[in-house]
Amino acid sequence: MKGRSSGSGTRSPDLSSSIQWILFHAGERTLALELSAVREIVPLPTIAPIPKAPQPLVGAIHLRGWIVPVLCTRTLLGFPPIPPHSAMRIVALEHGGHLMGLLVDEVITVGRSPLSVGGTQDGAIPEPPPLPFVAGSVELEAVPGRPVWLIDPDRLLEHIAQWVHGPLTGPHVHPAATSVGDRP
Repeated sequence: MKGRSSGSGTRSPDLSSSIQWILFHAGERTLALELSAVREIVPLPTIAPIPKAPQPLVGAIHLRGWIVPVLCTRTLLGFPPIPPHSAMRIVALEHGGHLMGLLVDEVITVGRSPLSVGGTQDGAIPEPPPLPFVAGSVELEAVPGRPVWLIDPDRLLEHIAQWVHGPLTGPHVHPAATSVGDRP
């Protein structure tokens, strides 16, 4: 089943049942990311702050022997940060040789089902915002009545590289997270 065309004539990504998705909330938005880009989802650990780090870089976590930079998805979308709460998760992305964490408000679901394209009452799908990492907008059965922004992991990692490549370097930082150094 194909994604529906948004009003601008652009086409949203393929939502066939062969693709697994993670759906999550950040701010007032619901987002979807292909599960193939996700290394793991972890309960909110202690995030070590990085002095003088620019927003949306909130700090770094220790994940299976690696120091992984963490970015606040809310801030990336233009929403203010909120205090930590029990539903928050870190979505560790590993895509195109990069590893980093996204702080999300809540993970809704992971998997293929019941993700299928629905429609709004008038059949229109709202336009996604002009953010470089949002590939399109659809409405899915898993979250009826709410547009879901589809995140392109390549464009997301390219967009957030500006905050990650400088502040974190060293022997215990995953080299894919910074493109600096060799794996120990």
